[in-house]
Amino acid sequence: MLNKYLFGALIILTALLAGCGGNVKVPVWVSDTQLDDAYYHAIVTVPKYDSRYKDQAFEKAVQNISMQINVNVDASVSTKETEAFGISKSDFESNIKTSSRTRLKNVELLRAEENKHGYWAHYRLNKHQYTLQRLQQAELGKRLALDLIQKYDQSLKEQSFEFMKSSLYLIKALDELSDLLDVDLNAQLYGYEVNLYTEALHRLSTLAAKTKLSLEPNQIATIMGSRLNLKSDVKCLYEGKPNLDLVGLRLKAAFSKGSGSLLTNIDSNPLGVAQLEIQSIKSADKNQSITIEVDKKPLLEQSDNPLVKKMISSLNFSSVSLPLAVRCPRVWVDYSHNGSSSECKQLLDNRLSELSVEVVDDKRDADYQLIVDLKSEAGGQITHLGIFSAFCDATISLRNAQTQEVLSSETIKGIKATAPSRAKAVQAVEPEALRVVNQEVIYRLVKSHILP
Repeated sequence: MLNKYLFGALIILTALLAGCGGNVKVPVWVSDTQLDDAYYHAIVTVPKYDSRYKDQAFEKAVQNISMQINVNVDASVSTKETEAFGISKSDFESNIKTSSRTRLKNVELLRAEENKHGYWAHYRLNKHQYTLQRLQQAELGKRLALDLIQKYDQSLKEQSFEFMKSSLYLIKALDELSDLLDVDLNAQLYGYEVNLYTEALHRLSTLAAKTKLSLEPNQIATIMGSRLNLKSDVKCLYEGKPNLDLVGLRLKAAFSKGSGSLLTNIDSNPLGVAQLEIQSIKSADKNQSITIEVDKKPLLEQSDNPLVKKMISSLNFSSVSLPLAVRCPRVWVDYSHNGSSSECKQLLDNRLSELSVEVVDDKRDADYQLIVDLKSEAGGQITHLGIFSAFCDATISLRNAQTQEVLSSETIKGIKATAPSRAKAVQAVEPEALRVVNQEVIYRLVKSHILP
């Protein structure tokens, strides 16, 4: 009698060929074949729409045979460590069956027949040969994994810890072993018999637990703005006796509260230090923060095994947060009209406040200095209109208060005001000049040099 896998193949056969039209003649041997219990069998069929139909038949047979192979994962792998990774026994079994499709050898074609509609083929795999092949794979995998685990342990005895290189030892060991959990993975390690899988997994989880990050400085007071060039050193250590500098550890950084721009991917140098750089802060929130954590992407790229990738994704690395105390930029305004101060300065102050810039009275408290110098004079009379004119030149410059670097400097000439009398024209030209300065210059200065 056909087993359930072969019966399923015949159901698929009927479905595939039902649409071909007419009566499709199925070879008699498909249902009458006597199956030898010493083999795994797969009778498959494929339509001949594709020129690769024979390759497709073989691929189907390998998949079918892999599903027949009984996988019994040792209960010892269902430890608290595997459960902590979110890995179940069914995950292991599925992974073994999937991987076995690429490892199956000696699957032989016993019989085949085809007509214009379809191709039928009977494949088989010797059970004893498969078992021997599996044991050979296990011995090779154990030798490789044992060597990789010992290399990892040796890396912990160096003066610094090369993170990517050393973690690769464990990941490749798990790659070798995760497809072999239905066989005995015990071996001698330092004079003790251990399960190599649990040893590799324990080391990987310990690596994550002992990877520690710290910041210097661990908080920053700053202002909104661009080109800030704020920095904090992230110290990366493997916590042990003694502690080891972690070299080549990839970190990722992001605003967890607030917004701005920064270097999002950074690596630790030979001293175990990665430098976080904040280029700008865009949010006006007073309390913001940046989170720095281990980037798992480079680790995930080291494995092609979906089960090992799941383990890596579940690793519990620590992270650190950098609090930012943010305030608005402070500007001290040096304003004069014809060499004297004036109450009209309030027009400048109001415009700066509208743009989220704080105006301070003491220039020692300022981040920037804004110098606005107006020089005005009376004009002539426009006789045919019966009005008088006045003219003003405005010179505006912006400096960095700490370095005195001139960030911008420009002059607007010939700002004009008119009034029914000469005195009123002279009086009107100052606020008119400030209106022009506020409208044409102040916004641009703030957005170009003070705020992002």
